[in-house]
Amino acid sequence: MSSSKKPQSGGLHLRKEGETLKKSDASGGALSRSITLGGGSLTLGRMNKELSLRQRQLHASPMYHAVERTAEDRVMKDVLVPEPCLLGSNVLFGDDGKPVISLLRAHLSKEGTLTDECARMLINKCRDILRKEPNVVPVTAPTVVVGDLHGQFYDLLSIFDVAGPPPETQYVFLGDYVDRGDFSTEIVFLLAAMKIASPDRITLLRGNHESRLLGEDMTFLLECQHKYTAELFDVFMEMFDCLPLCALVSGGAYGDCICMHGGIGPEIRHVEDIDLINRFREIPQQGPFCDIAWSDPVDEYDPENEQFGDLSLDEWDEIEFVPNIIRHSSVQYGMKAVAEFLNENDLVCIVRGHQVEEDGYMEHFVTDESEIAMVLTIFSAPNYCGDYGNRGAFLLIMPDRFEVQQMHDSPHPFYLPDFVDGITLTIPVLLQHIVEVLQRIVVEVKLDSAQPTDEERAADDDLAKKIRTLYARNEKSQKQREKYQKILEPDYHKNMPLFLEVLKRDSQNEAFPKKQRKAPKRGMLQRTTSGFL
Repeated sequence: MSSSKKPQSGGLHLRKEGETLKKSDASGGALSRSITLGGGSLTLGRMNKELSLRQRQLHASPMYHAVERTAEDRVMKDVLVPEPCLLGSNVLFGDDGKPVISLLRAHLSKEGTLTDECARMLINKCRDILRKEPNVVPVTAPTVVVGDLHGQFYDLLSIFDVAGPPPETQYVFLGDYVDRGDFSTEIVFLLAAMKIASPDRITLLRGNHESRLLGEDMTFLLECQHKYTAELFDVFMEMFDCLPLCALVSGGAYGDCICMHGGIGPEIRHVEDIDLINRFREIPQQGPFCDIAWSDPVDEYDPENEQFGDLSLDEWDEIEFVPNIIRHSSVQYGMKAVAEFLNENDLVCIVRGHQVEEDGYMEHFVTDESEIAMVLTIFSAPNYCGDYGNRGAFLLIMPDRFEVQQMHDSPHPFYLPDFVDGITLTIPVLLQHIVEVLQRIVVEVKLDSAQPTDEERAADDDLAKKIRTLYARNEKSQKQREKYQKILEPDYHKNMPLFLEVLKRDSQNEAFPKKQRKAPKRGMLQRTTSGFL
């Protein structure tokens, strides 16, 4: 077998901008709307009588009512005021014990939060459902496959606006709901509620970011602490430990395919091997569980790429597994390994996420003999981290075709980096001026004073140490600000597109954390900076 440098699969249909989804597409005739996805404003749709009643109950409840705020109290009067009320379980859950999805969506989209009791109830109900599911969940087409979301809640709402929400449309989510974006909790709450309301119409898989190690190392723990409590982070992790690993989709146009977050590894030869994995734990740094969450396909063959060295196309075709140097964990799998896995299990394609793509998707290992790429990457977070400028995409697996729908990012509320307040953000600037003032004081004192005493020398040394400490802190922050400012300058990208430059610069954040750390104790906030503004 051989693969071209820029594969183009004739079996995968890319919907052009301006086209709309047909009502029969993703839901078998149940789509309630058909619109074009773009970068316009997000609409919530019409709320029914039950929603209106429950909203009135929410705002009338003295138990959950906070201090009322209006836009007149704000400097930017055109910026909507976040929802001041906490949503309680007595309002969210109906008499049937299921959450009212329309109410939750409306509340979260206005930056509303839940009471601690309601948040725990929602997560634990979803956890109990997930725990009963197998490692490999069977799914029948038609279905929509959604890739990495990474806290981009408003882009998730856009997908539902286009393809329709569950239960109207069936979904498979490939994981990585959290980290990087500012609205991870909102994504998990909404998807958990949908799982409770329609458990057979939505499949939630585990990504590498649904883990304690990355949640601490990146931004999810910090978000939980900012919006709720650090203890709630542990409740989320208990739910994440129950997420299934794969979905086996049957009834697609070209045959059955398997959905997972990362891919296969040397110990995964048959689908049955996945069923043997104990998934109810933290993702390890090696082994088949790790490979499903962390592995990547090898890059397409490019003789001009120095990483291939003297490797020939025939030698590239024979690659099975090689160490995943970029991730510092797991492996990269080659076309030979994928072909053997697909043949052994009577599958046509691996659908996975895990990698940001400029167009929102990427076809890997396309051959003249195959109707569709052996591996298809789907990434559903457009303009990833607000910096990449990429498109997002989701996949429709239909009885008559595979189709990719691209999407632009949606407007969303703004947060300062790492959820800091304005005062904290300005501390590095204040430190810089403090250092300058202290330096001038020391110089002036030395010029005006006579021979210093031992006590004065000791005081000078102590002051010098403090100055060096302040300067070191400020210098680190200043270098970071200058680096990102330089990246954003137009002339910086003359020889490299913005997407590739950001991808190169951000590679350290896509790797397995170098230091294995224990999960924080309850109530203790432990994290390191992500290094990404």
